[in-house]
Amino acid sequence: DDANATYLLGAEEDGEKYFSLLEQSAELVSMGEASTLTSFLDYSYENYPAYHYGLICWDHGNGPLVGFGKDTLFEGDSLDLDELGKALEDSSFKDHKLDFIGFDACYMSSIEVAETLSPYADYMIASQETEPGDGWNYSILDVFNDSMDSKTVAEKIISSYHEYYSEKESATFHPDMTLACLDLRKLDEVITSMDALFDKMKTTLDGGGYQRRALQ
Repeated sequence: DDANATYLLGAEEDGEKYFSLLEQSAELVSMGEASTLTSFLDYSYENYPAYHYGLICWDHGNGPLVGFGKDTLFEGDSLDLDELGKALEDSSFKDHKLDFIGFDACYMSSIEVAETLSPYADYMIASQETEPGDGWNYSILDVFNDSMDSKTVAEKIISSYHEYYSEKESATFHPDMTLACLDLRKLDEVITSMDALFDKMKTTLDGGGYQRRALQ
């Protein structure tokens, strides 16, 4: 609890997973600060050159109004959408897009979150509703040995997530469980269509097309 650390997840010859310490900060800093995420992104880019990159954010999610994460060591500090955007804008991925950004967290699949991330990634994988406590099924990490195609990776993340909870006898499973992949490259078309719809709704409302009623 006195420093931040970056670990490498690897696999030994017998198939057992292990974590090895790569880097440790001189002091403890909040995970709710944009600069903390920027530092991690830059470290990964500079030390692990690759053709493809993805970012998975695991923690509590509170949607576009509150943002992602909750650092309990810093009074529950979270990354709001402005801070998420700044973290990516200040990182090496400003000029080198991530293949995908995934949220293993609740409530992060929204147009507002997607618009914030669209300059920095091709896809966003997130849930519109709450997620079960176990989160994603991380056996999907093996897919990186078979495919570097972003769409294939996203499909595997979503299908393995659903399969895991469909087979698991748990009170956390519910039929409305959601996880979706958004193609951020098409977001401008969605926003244009939404703006046109809202403009039409406002015009109709202002013209008396909808009856105004006071709430009791």
